Amino acid sequence: MRKTMPDFKEKTLVTSNGNINLPYNILDAIESDGALLVIYDYMEFPPNQPAHNLVRINEKGKQLWEAENPTGSQTDAYTNFIRTGKTLPGNIAANNFSGYYCIIDISNGKLINARFTK
Repeated sequence: MRKTMPDFKEKTLVTSNGNINLPYNILDAIESDGALLVIYDYMEFPPNQPAHNLVRINEKGKQLWEAENPTGSQTDAYTNFIRTGKTLPGNIAANNFSGYYCIIDISNGKLINARFTK
């Protein structure tokens, strides 16, 4: 599985095909298995509810899905992709603000596994 890190600044994702302007500031971005995955800044989402801030987008910036969160906690939000952990092809790993290490299916955003780490 090949993972690359596209450049980004604020709400702009820079890819080999050009810039993509997105609705929120970007905390992290990765390209894996041909998918563009973005974690938006959770501070820009409504307070006191989970932030659905990990999304897959196409090359034009259209959102294809948002990842499931491991809980319904008001502090549930993704913070960053994990680049050092091994995952199966078609999956991506991400840390969650509530203390979960999450494995997500790239094809549909479904949560495959969530392990509490705090």
